[in-house]
Amino acid sequence: MYHILCVTHDRTMCQMLQDQLQVDGYHIIHADSAQIAREYITEDHFDLFIIDLDLGDNSGETGAQLCRDLREQLEALDAPIILTASPLNTQMAINMLETCGDDYVRKPLVTRELVARIRAQLRRVAVNARVIGLLRINPDSFSVYIDGRNVNLTRIEFDILYFLINMPQEWVTTGEILSGVWNYPAEAGDAALVRNHIRNIRRKVEADPERPQILQSRHGRGYKVHAHIEVEHAV
Repeated sequence: MYHILCVTHDRTMCQMLQDQLQVDGYHIIHADSAQIAREYITEDHFDLFIIDLDLGDNSGETGAQLCRDLREQLEALDAPIILTASPLNTQMAINMLETCGDDYVRKPLVTRELVARIRAQLRRVAVNARVIGLLRINPDSFSVYIDGRNVNLTRIEFDILYFLINMPQEWVTTGEILSGVWNYPAEAGDAALVRNHIRNIRRKVEADPERPQILQSRHGRGYKVHAHIEVEHAV
Protein backbone atom coordinates (compact mmCIF):
# COMPACT_ATOMS: atom_id res chain seq x y z
CA MET A 1 0.00 0.00 0.00
CA TYR A 2 1.26 3.47 -0.89
CA HIS A 3 1.03 6.10 1.86
CA ILE A 4 0.61 9.69 0.69
CA LEU A 5 0.66 12.75 2.93
CA CYS A 6 -1.48 15.59 1.59
CA VAL A 7 -0.64 18.91 3.28
CA THR A 8 -3.33 21.45 2.46
CA HIS A 9 -6.34 23.28 3.88
CA ASP A 10 -8.44 21.64 1.16
CA ARG A 11 -9.83 18.57 2.95
CA THR A 12 -12.32 17.95 0.13
CA MET A 13 -9.52 17.54 -2.41
CA CYS A 14 -7.79 14.96 -0.21
CA GLN A 15 -11.03 13.03 0.16
CA MET A 16 -11.54 13.01 -3.63
CA LEU A 17 -8.03 11.64 -4.05
CA GLN A 18 -8.74 8.95 -1.49
CA ASP A 19 -11.95 7.98 -3.29
CA GLN A 20 -10.13 7.54 -6.60
CA LEU A 21 -6.94 5.91 -5.34
CA GLN A 22 -8.00 3.60 -2.53
CA VAL A 23 -9.09 0.89 -4.98
CA ASP A 24 -5.48 0.67 -6.16
CA GLY A 25 -4.08 0.42 -2.64
CA TYR A 26 -3.27 4.08 -1.98
CA HIS A 27 -3.89 5.58 1.45
CA ILE A 28 -4.19 9.38 1.74
CA ILE A 29 -3.43 11.11 5.06
CA HIS A 30 -4.56 14.73 5.36
CA ALA A 31 -2.69 17.39 7.35
CA ASP A 32 -4.10 20.92 7.36
CA SER A 33 -0.94 22.55 8.72
CA ALA A 34 2.82 22.15 8.52
CA GLN A 35 2.94 21.40 12.23
CA ILE A 36 0.53 18.48 11.93
CA ALA A 37 2.41 17.26 8.85
CA ARG A 38 5.65 17.12 10.84
CA GLU A 39 3.94 15.06 13.54
CA TYR A 40 2.75 12.54 10.97
CA ILE A 41 6.20 12.39 9.37
CA THR A 42 7.84 11.42 12.66
CA GLU A 43 5.33 8.61 13.17
CA ASP A 44 5.00 7.03 9.73
CA HIS A 45 6.70 6.45 6.39
CA PHE A 46 5.24 8.14 3.33
CA ASP A 47 5.87 7.26 -0.31
CA LEU A 48 4.82 10.65 -1.70
CA PHE A 49 3.97 14.14 -0.46
CA ILE A 50 1.54 16.72 -1.81
CA ILE A 51 2.26 20.18 -0.43
CA ASP A 52 0.10 23.25 -0.98
CA LEU A 53 2.30 26.33 -1.41
CA ASP A 54 -0.65 28.49 -0.38
CA LEU A 55 -0.52 26.81 3.02
CA GLY A 56 -0.13 28.93 6.14
CA ASP A 57 -0.73 28.10 9.78
CA ASN A 58 -0.78 29.83 13.15
CA SER A 59 2.96 29.39 13.53
CA GLY A 60 3.55 31.28 10.29
CA GLU A 61 5.17 28.29 8.59
CA THR A 62 4.50 28.12 4.86
CA GLY A 63 4.21 25.22 2.46
CA ALA A 64 7.45 26.37 0.80
CA GLN A 65 9.34 26.16 4.09
CA LEU A 66 7.92 22.71 4.81
CA CYS A 67 8.93 21.55 1.33
CA ARG A 68 12.54 22.71 1.76
CA ASP A 69 12.86 21.16 5.22
CA LEU A 70 11.25 17.93 4.11
CA ARG A 71 13.57 17.54 1.14
CA GLU A 72 16.56 18.06 3.41
CA GLN A 73 15.27 15.38 5.78
CA LEU A 74 14.60 12.94 2.95
CA GLU A 75 18.02 13.72 1.45
CA ALA A 76 16.34 13.49 -1.95
CA LEU A 77 15.98 9.78 -1.52
CA ASP A 78 12.82 8.13 -2.71
CA ALA A 79 9.75 10.17 -1.78
CA PRO A 80 8.58 12.58 -4.49
CA ILE A 81 7.04 15.93 -3.59
CA ILE A 82 4.20 17.30 -5.72
CA LEU A 83 3.49 21.00 -5.25
CA THR A 84 0.14 22.71 -5.72
CA ALA A 85 -0.33 26.47 -5.91
CA SER A 86 -2.73 29.18 -6.99
CA PRO A 87 -1.91 31.21 -10.13
CA LEU A 88 -0.55 33.97 -7.86
CA ASN A 89 2.14 31.58 -6.62
CA THR A 90 3.04 30.02 -9.97
CA GLN A 91 6.51 31.60 -10.06
CA MET A 92 7.21 30.42 -6.53
CA ALA A 93 6.24 26.88 -7.52
CA ILE A 94 8.57 27.00 -10.53
CA ASN A 95 11.41 28.17 -8.29
CA MET A 96 10.66 25.41 -5.79
CA LEU A 97 10.99 22.79 -8.52
CA GLU A 98 14.66 23.77 -8.71
CA THR A 99 15.25 23.04 -5.04
CA CYS A 100 12.82 20.57 -3.52
CA GLY A 101 9.76 19.79 -5.63
CA ASP A 102 9.43 17.01 -8.19
CA ASP A 103 6.25 18.18 -9.92
CA TYR A 104 3.78 21.05 -9.88
CA VAL A 105 0.01 21.20 -10.40
CA ARG A 106 -1.69 24.56 -10.78
CA LYS A 107 -4.96 25.37 -9.06
CA PRO A 108 -7.85 24.99 -9.50
CA LEU A 109 -6.94 21.33 -9.28
CA VAL A 110 -8.29 18.74 -11.68
CA THR A 111 -8.39 15.55 -9.62
CA ARG A 112 -7.78 13.25 -12.59
CA GLU A 113 -4.66 15.21 -13.53
CA LEU A 114 -3.30 15.09 -9.98
CA VAL A 115 -4.00 11.35 -9.77
CA ALA A 116 -2.13 10.80 -13.05
CA ARG A 117 0.85 12.79 -11.77
CA ILE A 118 0.90 10.84 -8.49
CA ARG A 119 0.99 7.54 -10.36
CA ALA A 120 3.71 8.82 -12.72
CA GLN A 121 5.93 9.90 -9.83
CA LEU A 122 5.53 6.59 -8.00
CA ARG A 123 6.34 4.69 -11.22
CA ARG A 124 9.51 6.76 -11.58
CA VAL A 125 10.58 5.89 -8.04
CA ALA A 126 9.89 2.19 -8.66
CA VAL A 127 12.04 2.22 -11.82
CA ASN A 128 14.91 3.97 -10.02
CA ALA A 129 14.74 1.44 -7.20
CA ARG A 130 15.35 -1.40 -9.66
CA VAL A 131 18.66 0.11 -10.85
CA ILE A 132 20.90 -1.68 -8.38
CA GLY A 133 24.68 -1.76 -8.68
CA LEU A 134 27.15 -4.47 -7.68
CA LEU A 135 29.04 -3.79 -4.46
CA ARG A 136 32.02 -6.04 -3.73
CA ILE A 137 33.61 -5.68 -0.30
CA ASN A 138 36.61 -7.46 1.22
CA PRO A 139 36.92 -7.21 5.03
CA ASP A 140 40.44 -8.66 4.95
CA SER A 141 41.94 -6.06 2.61
CA PHE A 142 39.36 -3.35 3.45
CA SER A 143 38.69 -2.89 -0.25
CA VAL A 144 35.41 -1.82 -1.85
CA TYR A 145 34.37 -1.93 -5.51
CA ILE A 146 31.21 -0.43 -7.02
CA ASP A 147 30.45 -1.94 -10.44
CA GLY A 148 34.15 -2.76 -10.78
CA ARG A 149 35.34 0.71 -9.73
CA ASN A 150 37.72 0.82 -6.77
CA VAL A 151 36.43 3.03 -3.96
CA ASN A 152 39.02 4.39 -1.55
CA LEU A 153 37.36 4.54 1.87
CA THR A 154 38.95 5.46 5.17
CA ARG A 155 38.96 2.75 7.82
CA ILE A 156 36.04 4.26 9.72
CA GLU A 157 34.06 4.71 6.47
CA PHE A 158 34.70 1.06 5.62
CA ASP A 159 33.61 -0.02 9.11
CA ILE A 160 30.31 1.88 8.78
CA LEU A 161 29.59 0.39 5.35
CA TYR A 162 30.49 -3.14 6.45
CA PHE A 163 28.40 -2.77 9.62
CA LEU A 164 25.35 -1.73 7.58
CA ILE A 165 25.79 -4.69 5.23
CA ASN A 166 25.98 -7.16 8.09
CA MET A 167 23.00 -5.95 10.08
CA PRO A 168 20.06 -8.37 9.75
CA GLN A 169 17.32 -5.74 9.65
CA GLU A 170 16.63 -3.60 6.62
CA TRP A 171 17.05 -0.21 8.31
CA VAL A 172 19.81 0.58 10.82
CA THR A 173 19.38 3.49 13.22
CA THR A 174 21.97 6.14 14.01
CA GLY A 175 22.15 4.82 17.57
CA GLU A 176 22.90 1.30 16.34
CA ILE A 177 25.72 2.63 14.16
CA LEU A 178 27.20 4.61 17.06
CA SER A 179 27.04 1.51 19.25
CA GLY A 180 28.25 -0.98 16.63
CA VAL A 181 31.07 1.04 15.08
CA TRP A 182 32.23 3.31 17.93
CA ASN A 183 31.09 1.12 20.86
CA TYR A 184 29.09 3.94 22.39
CA PRO A 185 26.57 2.90 25.07
CA ALA A 186 22.89 3.32 24.35
CA GLU A 187 21.72 6.95 24.01
CA ALA A 188 25.34 8.18 23.83
CA GLY A 189 27.30 9.65 20.94
CA ASP A 190 26.58 12.42 18.46
CA ALA A 191 24.26 11.76 15.50
CA ALA A 192 26.13 14.43 13.54
CA LEU A 193 29.19 12.18 13.60
CA VAL A 194 27.29 9.50 11.70
CA ARG A 195 25.73 11.99 9.26
CA ASN A 196 29.12 13.48 8.37
CA HIS A 197 30.66 10.09 7.65
CA ILE A 198 27.60 8.97 5.67
CA ARG A 199 27.92 12.14 3.59
CA ASN A 200 31.60 11.37 2.88
CA ILE A 201 30.86 7.76 1.93
CA ARG A 202 28.16 8.89 -0.49
CA ARG A 203 30.60 11.24 -2.19
CA LYS A 204 32.74 8.22 -2.96
CA VAL A 205 30.22 5.48 -3.79
CA GLU A 206 27.31 7.34 -5.39
CA ALA A 207 27.10 8.50 -8.99
CA ASP A 208 25.06 11.46 -7.68
CA PRO A 209 25.61 11.98 -3.93
CA GLU A 210 22.67 14.39 -3.80
CA ARG A 211 20.34 11.59 -4.96
CA PRO A 212 21.81 8.51 -3.27
CA GLN A 213 20.79 5.11 -4.61
CA ILE A 214 23.22 2.81 -2.77
CA LEU A 215 23.55 4.25 0.73
CA GLN A 216 19.96 5.18 1.45
CA SER A 217 18.34 6.83 4.44
CA ARG A 218 14.81 7.32 5.62
CA HIS A 219 13.75 9.86 8.21
CA GLY A 220 12.79 8.15 11.45
CA ARG A 221 14.11 4.74 10.37
CA GLY A 222 17.83 5.03 9.63
CA TYR A 223 20.16 3.82 6.89
CA LYS A 224 20.52 0.82 4.59
CA VAL A 225 22.70 -0.35 1.70
CA HIS A 226 20.72 -0.93 -1.49
CA ALA A 227 22.90 -2.98 -3.87
CA HIS A 228 23.81 -6.48 -4.99
CA ILE A 229 26.47 -7.34 -2.40
CA GLU A 230 29.37 -9.75 -2.69
CA VAL A 231 31.62 -10.26 0.34
CA GLU A 232 35.07 -11.56 -0.54
CA HIS A 233 37.89 -12.85 1.64
CA ALA A 234 41.62 -13.05 0.98
CA VAL A 235 42.80 -16.50 0.01
